[in-house]
Amino acid sequence: MQKGQLAIREIVALSPRTMWAIVVNSVAMTASGARWRLRRHADPSSDTGSFTGASVTDGGSGLSVTFERATLQVRALSDDVVRLAWGPAPAPFDVATRGAELVAPTHVDVAARADGASLSTPTIRVDVDDHGVTVADAGGQVRYAERTPIARGSHRVLRRVLRDGEKLCGLGEQAGSLDLSDSSFRLWNRDPGGSWGSGQNPLYCSIPITVGLHHDGPVWAFHENTFEADVTIGAADYAEHAMTAAFHGGALVTYVAVGELDELLTAGALLTGRPAMPPRWALGYHHCRWGWRTDAVVQEVLDGYVARRLPVSALHLDIDHMDRFRVFTFDEARFGRIESLAARARDAGTRLVAIVDPAVRRDAGFEIYTKGVEGGHFVTDAHGSVVHGTVWPGWAAFPDFGRPSTRAWWGSHYAALTSRGFAGAWHDMNEPTSITLWGDRTLPRSAVHDLEGRAVEHEEAHNVYGILMNEAGFEALAALDPDSRPFVLSRAGWAGLARTAWHWTADVEGSAAGLAQQVPTFLGLGLSSVPFTGSDIGGFNGTPSPALYVRWLELGVLSPFCRTHCVLGSPDREPWRFDAPVEAAIGELLRLRYRLLPHLYRLAEAAHRLGHPMLRPVDWPVGGEPTGTTASTEAFLLGDELLAVPVADPDATTVEVSLPPGRWRRLRLCAGIARSAERESDEHGAARVVLDAPIGQPVLLQRAGTVIVLDDAWCDASAALGLDHATKCWALHVVLDDQGRAHGVGYEDAGDGYGPSRADAYDVSSGNGELVVAWTSSGEYERQGAVTVVVHGAAYGTATCDGAEAPIDVGADATTVRLAGSFSTLVLR
Repeated sequence: MQKGQLAIREIVALSPRTMWAIVVNSVAMTASGARWRLRRHADPSSDTGSFTGASVTDGGSGLSVTFERATLQVRALSDDVVRLAWGPAPAPFDVATRGAELVAPTHVDVAARADGASLSTPTIRVDVDDHGVTVADAGGQVRYAERTPIARGSHRVLRRVLRDGEKLCGLGEQAGSLDLSDSSFRLWNRDPGGSWGSGQNPLYCSIPITVGLHHDGPVWAFHENTFEADVTIGAADYAEHAMTAAFHGGALVTYVAVGELDELLTAGALLTGRPAMPPRWALGYHHCRWGWRTDAVVQEVLDGYVARRLPVSALHLDIDHMDRFRVFTFDEARFGRIESLAARARDAGTRLVAIVDPAVRRDAGFEIYTKGVEGGHFVTDAHGSVVHGTVWPGWAAFPDFGRPSTRAWWGSHYAALTSRGFAGAWHDMNEPTSITLWGDRTLPRSAVHDLEGRAVEHEEAHNVYGILMNEAGFEALAALDPDSRPFVLSRAGWAGLARTAWHWTADVEGSAAGLAQQVPTFLGLGLSSVPFTGSDIGGFNGTPSPALYVRWLELGVLSPFCRTHCVLGSPDREPWRFDAPVEAAIGELLRLRYRLLPHLYRLAEAAHRLGHPMLRPVDWPVGGEPTGTTASTEAFLLGDELLAVPVADPDATTVEVSLPPGRWRRLRLCAGIARSAERESDEHGAARVVLDAPIGQPVLLQRAGTVIVLDDAWCDASAALGLDHATKCWALHVVLDDQGRAHGVGYEDAGDGYGPSRADAYDVSSGNGELVVAWTSSGEYERQGAVTVVVHGAAYGTATCDGAEAPIDVGADATTVRLAGSFSTLVLR
């Protein structure tokens, strides 16, 4: 029903000319698809044949293995990462791996025998024989195995044998369980047609990266092949538990890493690119809707936030602002005062972000189109003629982002946004999508792209189109303002997406089921090396009830990307559009987002440095414990210290969950719609518990033995947002373990740019009736502002800060010390 409603709204929004173009394009794409299928007739299958020999390559760090009808190149890239490449086949487009930062292996042993070959480093071992390949850890446990592949014409079929009980996660944006077992997937970035829910496949961001969870240890694998693929996880003729991936062309190249889960994600980031460090404001609350028809309407929204002292870090402009949907333009009659709006927004601590679609209107009077044609910057057909699809402006051409010169040309247009005050770009429709009424919503498979000097058909370039566009936008923004970190939000992507862009799950249906689906989707993206993601709060489509919207916002304020957005025709979702109790609860949740900002910013820096997702499955290894194997999504970790239990049911009053081992402190950071007066409590893990879940009060627990940093200035409803989003009250929240100890870390810098930073360590110990909090730092960024120390679940009578008496407040749930500045040692007695 939601898709039908969306279709009606799109028809109303678009001109008859554009709708007719979409009809014509739909018919043309049907004919083109039929011709393509005739070309791609079924070919007979062939296997590799038997092992025939092996030789040492790469100066002793690799193997070349020959079979009767295939070759296999094995190479150690580091102590814990190996590359397996089956041939003969063209080398893959290496957009994800060309900048790999892996450290060369410390030692490699290679052996070739009459019946097989092996390669080993201090932590990994590869064995090859007639049957295929196995990759084991230093203890000899096999973590990854392949049977020899099958060739079907240009198709290559990878046959991976999974371990008994192994749970396979990843593959980018998926609409199902975190554990992908017993399911089939199509790796082909696709707009599902304006609305999606659980079970929809494919979606916008396919990434051929998997993580296998198993009691023998996890394994990470990246299949470097940009072609469309059909993946089945389940029983196969060669194994009872298998992953069969039929790539429609190209080579079978796989990178395999072993270690614990945190180590695997770091290895993956070093291989495919570390996530870019975001500006701090990107972690704030963002607001948008399709349907803001004038700059005056956007100004009213901004004024509403300012008048109510509600923080908002960014307002995003959807397609409404453009002149006849021509990219990088503004309708001057409706958005002629955009510079003034941007300036007033910055005064309130708010940025503007503009949508940028790759579709360029076919218009002889539009310079971007005419110059693009003259410069050969658009995707063409086999005869060199520009290929046109249909998007919001009607007939449109698509930049060929595989060409470096085209990326530079496209990037030159972002000044049209920054010069008018915009701080970031939102890349939409970049799968790429060409709207059709049925069938595949993209360019013809026969369209020709230039992948950095190599002419390829669309099937090879399609899945990387989005990240190549992101590269163009990121580099352009970096060049236009070298002192600021670029912010790019992208709907589509592939391996390496996080190097240049954030992601959101796009047009999810506004239902309880749509909300429930977001957690496994977020976690799967995180394990696919996409740490910065979120959803349209309330769902893109539909009209969520106030209760459902608040439940979604509970999740949103804990997500890396936090933005409210909705479809044309849906009711407005500004906080003041709701009844007073709901508006108050929304305001508390928004302030909670900014209270969490120091913790989120520290996790963003860890994502940048280590590749660790901000949202982590409960199986994440903590404190030297091995990686878990449950693939549970009924809760998730926000860093190692906080556990969140999402609630999708608007009518629920409790939630049942299996807590991870250890003791957990139930925090009460909001009052909720019912103005709950419930107190904090200790919950014990390794057990199934029932927790109260009042609406508007996120179910959030802190691990015993940890310290987290919050900005407690946002406990005050009068707090105001500064443009730099600097922390106003550096608040250490301490939950002691059973030995009376706790440890934590913090991170701080100016919030943007590339200047100095500071890393903090907090060590808390107790004994002889006193508690000692020690704060040490490294780095040149100075500590500044007020400081608070909150010790949860403990009462003390006096406090001494660096030898001087300090004010102390003993409450029902915690002891609080408020200081005018930082300290080295704080003693509570």
